[in-house]
Amino acid sequence: MKIFDVPEAQYYCGRFHRAGGGATGSLTKYVTATFKPGRYLRENTPDFDNYRDCALREAERFLFLGISNYRRGLDLMMPGAANWAHVTLYYSSYFAARALMGMFGGWIGTKVVVEVTTSQPGGQELVVTRPQTNYNPPHEKFWDLFYGAVESLVPWVDGKLRFAIDPIGGNVTWQTQNRNEINYDSFAACQLASLFQATFKPTRFPASLPGVLSTQFSVAEGLLLIVCRFVRQFGLATDALDALLPAGARSGKINRLVFRDRPARVVQMTRARSFLV
Repeated sequence: MKIFDVPEAQYYCGRFHRAGGGATGSLTKYVTATFKPGRYLRENTPDFDNYRDCALREAERFLFLGISNYRRGLDLMMPGAANWAHVTLYYSSYFAARALMGMFGGWIGTKVVVEVTTSQPGGQELVVTRPQTNYNPPHEKFWDLFYGAVESLVPWVDGKLRFAIDPIGGNVTWQTQNRNEINYDSFAACQLASLFQATFKPTRFPASLPGVLSTQFSVAEGLLLIVCRFVRQFGLATDALDALLPAGARSGKINRLVFRDRPARVVQMTRARSFLV
């Protein structure tokens, strides 16, 4: 699955122009209702412009949700909630990954995907097609296609964060498999609680997080840091969050709705300040 490179994505993100109609709502519903596999979307046509605006709005919403779930995960750092901290951080990671794909011209649905066919600014083109993957469950399918697509971004990502766009242990379904086990297997959930109780020390956060929770936290935080750096570089700004108060910049909404009046139990607020984009 092909996506834009960084200069091409910066151009793509900078062309948002507030398309109306279906482009203001759900991207899944918009694509399902409007496009069939084999449809090409060419720059400077209504199809391309409307899709791009809808996709960039979705990317900004997923950015907001990814940061919010990361923040909520900090509140859950206690033995009895360790399993839910893991699940919450999984969704932070998943939302961040979806935001990243949206900024780079890609979209992964359950039955179709959108990928780049021509990347040159001024003549960009996308195509709606069937996903090429051996995985059927939606989240496993997503991670398989995501990891394949973002391989092209490796040269553009800080070396300290590249682990976050690589399959964990070479397994593209690691995140989904561990989320399911922790969420649905009571033995695994209570085992994580026991490990958390034995190893966790607030003064050594996040180094004292146990096992799979430590890995999931690192991946979620790493993906968010990657996304937020590209968001700042590209100047991504849409009207997707306009209905949320306070009025104004995205950073103010995140500060008020995600961080304000919710002191983190285990981490200094400065750790997450880079997410106020």
